[in-house]
Amino acid sequence: MKCPICGFQNREGIRICERCLAALDIFSVKAEDEGVFCSQGHWNPSGVRFCTICGEAITLSRGVESPFLLVEKETGQFIYIPIKDEGVFQLVIGRRSQDFTPDIDLSVFPMSATVSRRHALITIDPATNTFSIQDLGSTNGTYLNGVRLEPGKDYRVLPGDTLGFSKKLNLILEVRDK
Repeated sequence: MKCPICGFQNREGIRICERCLAALDIFSVKAEDEGVFCSQGHWNPSGVRFCTICGEAITLSRGVESPFLLVEKETGQFIYIPIKDEGVFQLVIGRRSQDFTPDIDLSVFPMSATVSRRHALITIDPATNTFSIQDLGSTNGTYLNGVRLEPGKDYRVLPGDTLGFSKKLNLILEVRDK
């Protein structure tokens, strides 16, 4: 199989590129399979040196795995919400550019073209599993269960709620058992 990252032609049946160690078909591997997470929360197969989604260098330390996910309604594709060791923390949600990488990069989703670079801010208290979201003045708006949010105002988000980043990208907040 030809590697989608470096273009190397691998032997048949190989799941990880023999040249660059990228996953050859990341979506055929279950998240429960052994692997590592980059600091953005993307799952990668064991042995990769760089994230197969965002290209970030993978550190040997696995760190704290996040029980928080954003799941795309249509496809089931998901991204982990990175967590931090300190108490309550905030993360910028948006789309990567040459000059900026948000804490939660929605560029991995097919409908992300309408997501602003700095689209929204999510506040998380991992001790109580409480969440709030604030639109950062995004061009196409942030939605909570279909209702457009007023920019600059905090809104409580519950597990199972649908977060819309424009009208084209709808993600469900999930919390899995630790």
